[in-house]
Amino acid sequence: MHPSVTGIDIHDDHLTAVQVIKGFGGWELTACARIPMEGENRLDLGLETLSQSMNLTGGEVIVAISGSEVHYRNLAVPFKDKRKQREVLSFELEPTVPFPIDDLVVDFISTGRSHKPELLVFFTEKRVVGQLLNTLQTRGIDPEAVCVRCVPMALWLLNNKETCDNGLLLDLGEKWSTLVLWQKKQVVLIRTFTHGSRTDGGAKVEDGVEDGVVDRGNPTSAVFRTISDTVRNTVHAFGTGKEAFETPEKVFLTGQGAAQPGASQLVTEALDIPAERVDLCEDDRIRLGENAVPAWDPSLMDNALSLVLGYSGRGLGPDLRRDEFEVSRQSFYRSKFFRKAVVWALLIAALWAVDMGVSTYFMRQRAATLDNRILSLFKKTFPHISRIVDPLKQAQIEINELRRVSKPGQVVGMSGKTLDLLLEISERLPKSIDLKVSRLVIDPNAVRIKGTTDTYNTVDRVKQGLEKSSLFKTTTISSANLDRGKNRVLFEVKLGR
Repeated sequence: MHPSVTGIDIHDDHLTAVQVIKGFGGWELTACARIPMEGENRLDLGLETLSQSMNLTGGEVIVAISGSEVHYRNLAVPFKDKRKQREVLSFELEPTVPFPIDDLVVDFISTGRSHKPELLVFFTEKRVVGQLLNTLQTRGIDPEAVCVRCVPMALWLLNNKETCDNGLLLDLGEKWSTLVLWQKKQVVLIRTFTHGSRTDGGAKVEDGVEDGVVDRGNPTSAVFRTISDTVRNTVHAFGTGKEAFETPEKVFLTGQGAAQPGASQLVTEALDIPAERVDLCEDDRIRLGENAVPAWDPSLMDNALSLVLGYSGRGLGPDLRRDEFEVSRQSFYRSKFFRKAVVWALLIAALWAVDMGVSTYFMRQRAATLDNRILSLFKKTFPHISRIVDPLKQAQIEINELRRVSKPGQVVGMSGKTLDLLLEISERLPKSIDLKVSRLVIDPNAVRIKGTTDTYNTVDRVKQGLEKSSLFKTTTISSANLDRGKNRVLFEVKLGR
């Protein structure tokens, strides 16, 4: 079974989590939940409630923290090399932040401007990351990354071919809204601003963006106009003085406000830019499991889903789990991947050994069968050879010797013609005997006569007659047996040189 990846999105007063299993054909969303957080230790209580809905310790976990905990700066640096950019980042950032630089966790992305390198810098206090990780680890959760909300979703949209080159992602939360602006499919700006009720008679400022004055209840057209004014002013301020800046072509909406009826139309009218609601599950590669369907709400859960999708290869953006908070990577030889690789390697080696053993056994059986056939054929072809060591070489020697000494019409190894030899044998046999020759073999060393006769005495008379020939040195009865079925004597006579 494939390991699960869980995305936990921490925002406002809610904790949203999505659990996904990555397969060959895409992603299967197996579980999702949205948990309200209230009172003291609200994150810890929210995680306790969340753990009852899904297993948070069985796979990788990616966490995104609220934009209200993160600060952003756009900086120009003199270097294009990423390593050098990171080296000078602290010096470039220090004059623009209200915190000691040593108390910050900093990461960045390049905005892709070629004429003068510019960075979009993300930073938060170390205490924020430390408290978050301590709370998670008390629940047995050790996240692979701590991301910034909305950035993974923006990167997912940018990797979609149908997404416009210049656009805007707007996350409409209960208290905080976040905008992500991209130019030529490069994220260049991110800002988070509040839109809660004004309680102090003045406007709050977050990184240079004024709050709108809206009601904290359900969004109305006035609320959307106020948020849209903030977005318009922020984008206009960023684009002022930039020659290559282009107006966003489309606004993508997500968050609780995006689920309100007529939200897309209100934003379109307020910004004069087409707006549409984001739903990552419209991608054919993402499938909702049976357990996730009842609780699924794209506007509320897409940010959590974008975490697991980004972790699977589309990109997560800046990771605030850096420096002393960086994930301690275990040795490769102790990792799950290595252990799985070893198990598969051993399994493949075992199957290979079994296959080789079976193949070798049958090859040996076939070789033994062929050896027996060769030996049997050799004995039939060269019956005069009693000591067989190497049938192939011995057969080659015999054949070469026959080729060397043989002449057409002449009996090998003997003087005279074959017909003369047959005449000699015929004349030496008794004139009146009951004899039937079934086989006559003539070779360089001997002549073998095999056949049947009526009695053993006839066999002796044949031997006595052939012994008188000067062509043969020896005459031997090789065998003489009674064939009881036919009442005949089977015999074989060998005539040696």
